Amino acid sequence: MGMQVGMSDYVTRNQLIIQNQNVARSFKNINSQVMYMESNNQYLSNDNYRNQVYAVSDSDKEEKIVDLTRLFMNKDSYLKGSIAGADDVDFYSFSLNGILGKYEKSINITLEGVGNTQFDMTVYDQYGNQVGLGEKDADGNLNINITDITPDTDKYYIKIESKDAGAMLNNEYHLKIDLEDADNSSSGGNMWNKMKSVLSSMHDKASRGESYDAEISELKNIQENQKLEYEKNIREKQEEQYEKINGSVTEKYDCSEILDKVSDGKDITEKEEGYLKIFANMFSYEQAMAQGNVVKIGYEIKEIFQEAGVTDLDSIAIYRGNDGGFYVSGIEDTSIKAKVESEINAKYKEKLYQLFLSGSEELNQYSSKEYNRTVKKQQLNDYLYKISDGKVSIDDISVDANSGRIQGLPESIEEIVNNPVNNYKYKDIREKILEVKSYERQTGSQIPSVDCRYQFINGKLQIA
Repeated sequence: MGMQVGMSDYVTRNQLIIQNQNVARSFKNINSQVMYMESNNQYLSNDNYRNQVYAVSDSDKEEKIVDLTRLFMNKDSYLKGSIAGADDVDFYSFSLNGILGKYEKSINITLEGVGNTQFDMTVYDQYGNQVGLGEKDADGNLNINITDITPDTDKYYIKIESKDAGAMLNNEYHLKIDLEDADNSSSGGNMWNKMKSVLSSMHDKASRGESYDAEISELKNIQENQKLEYEKNIREKQEEQYEKINGSVTEKYDCSEILDKVSDGKDITEKEEGYLKIFANMFSYEQAMAQGNVVKIGYEIKEIFQEAGVTDLDSIAIYRGNDGGFYVSGIEDTSIKAKVESEINAKYKEKLYQLFLSGSEELNQYSSKEYNRTVKKQQLNDYLYKISDGKVSIDDISVDANSGRIQGLPESIEEIVNNPVNNYKYKDIREKILEVKSYERQTGSQIPSVDCRYQFINGKLQIA
């Protein structure tokens, strides 16, 4: 897979679109210590890189949703999480957007408490390029240091996983992120020094009423050259990582070919997996793994159908209903249909939904904002369907243009959603509804619904 680097402004990929300004608003003292806690809510699941939201405990003991940027504010702050077995993966993200002097900084990321547990920690930039692999220090902690900070790398993803197939449940860890002054000879520092010189010249010319077109052109050249240098630095770093782990770089693989095997549910060798962790683009890698896990789960679901006497699987579709449960089409016998649906929901309900979010070709074509709006609307529909016994959907809701009051809500929640006071749950529901309705009113179009659907093709389960 080719390296992806772009010059456009980054877009925060928060499932719930909680913007950075809410971080400061959520706490009485921005510089005080805070402990973040990994959330176990299915909608706040961090098993998917798309979901960047966390529960937070502060002095008020109130759950809040923020991003990890606040860890920069206090060196004693950390996130407490756990790996619940070999198949669990935790994703986190943080942004340098708005951090003063960020190009002259280095990022230190530490995973504490790993002890003898075999963890992997990997950091990716906002384009999915791998920019850091955790290395153990004398205390047994995993550390990653990133010095190459440029305008194209405002956002980073952290992936934590177990590399021990026999991992015990709930291995706890503490994640810390810190910013330190970097050597001015760093790539970002060099770029910033050049830009400051040009910006100073622009300021002088502007104050004299002179044209500064040449300076604007020079700034574009500096950024374009920095982009090329950043690309080269990433590739060199990845080559060094591979050589350090494998002893040489003579044995090369094709990431696309390995990812095809992964998405097809086939096993890959340990060396192939190591190659992907270093060179594969995160977005492509995660999508391939989700699709491969669908295939593997499909073999188990296939047994459920066969035990129920259903053999023509290619005529079967499995889809997510408005109540969040999964249903089956293509079975005429209602008792067999109900039995199969009950077993699928008992074993795979949450897993099938999370794999769809990670592996859907359609959703992976969405921009961050499109994805966030679509999933947010789905969450609202799920909630409204449940609270109203299927009588109300988000499309039945409207917002009074004058008062801002949300209308059409189920009677049981109408007052508390419109006046949530300090109730976080209903504040969140209100903010989601207002955002969805505001977007649809301004654009004149409805946000598309999530059609979570699976089907068997030649006996193999796939996302439809």
